[in-house]
Amino acid sequence: MCKPIVAAVVAALMVGSVHAQRKPYPAFHPADVVVNAAANTIFATSRTEPRRTVDVFDGATQQRKTIDVGGATQGIAVDQVTQRLYVAVDNPYRVVIMEGATGAIAATIGMPLSPGRVFVDPSADKAYVFLDAG
Repeated sequence: MCKPIVAAVVAALMVGSVHAQRKPYPAFHPADVVVNAAANTIFATSRTEPRRTVDVFDGATQQRKTIDVGGATQGIAVDQVTQRLYVAVDNPYRVVIMEGATGAIAATIGMPLSPGRVFVDPSADKAYVFLDAG
């Protein structure tokens, strides 16, 4: 499955760049990228303003869709067992938990500081969020 996923990333990034040159859409600049190998899907948070989105690339169809999470996206992680995504969002500080198959927001957890990177330990069924203290 690795080859189709890699091809999808390359194709999606190339299509985004070419598309941006022909139309008044911003180029795609990922902040963080994760791969759900079982679903042949790539998820990326965006550095492109307004940075409120998670971009979803389908490795089978090579299609891209965008999901607005309502704040500046930072890190992203996927639980390969539950197929859930964990998206760190700044302003307001929170982690958005999304269903990987549908993109639906399952839950939102407030954070005391700006969340940055997110890591998932599927064997422990836990997500770890690193907060920016300064």
